Amino acid sequence: MKVFRILFLFVVCAALTTGCKKGLDVDQLAKDTCNCTSEMMTLMDDIKAAAGDSLKLVTLNAKTADVASKGEECMKGLEKKYPGIDEMMKKDKALEEKAKAAMKKHCPAMAGMGN
Repeated sequence: MKVFRILFLFVVCAALTTGCKKGLDVDQLAKDTCNCTSEMMTLMDDIKAAAGDSLKLVTLNAKTADVASKGEECMKGLEKKYPGIDEMMKKDKALEEKAKAAMKKHCPAMAGMGN
C-alpha cells in the first residue's frame, strides 16, 4: 500500500499542477483524483476500525489487492490524461502548492498521508 500512496501523491500533485498550467479547474481535478482513492481510503478506515476482530480483518485484507489494483488503474489514467506532469512539477512550486491546497480541501484524509 505504501507504493500506492507514493504513486497517488505524485500523480495528484502533478496532475493538478498540469491542470493549472492548462487553465483547467484545479478543484475538479482534485475531486477526480480523490475518486481514484476513495475505495482504498474507506477500506483503510474499515481495517483500522476492525482492530482486534481477526475474522473481520482477514475479510478486509482479502479485499486489499483488488481495491489497490482498481485505484492504481485509475491513477494510471490520470498519468495518461496529463502527460509530462513530472517535469511541470519540478519547474513550478507555486502550482504544486495550489495542488496541495485543492487536495486538502477535497480529500483531506489522503492529502494528510503525505505528511
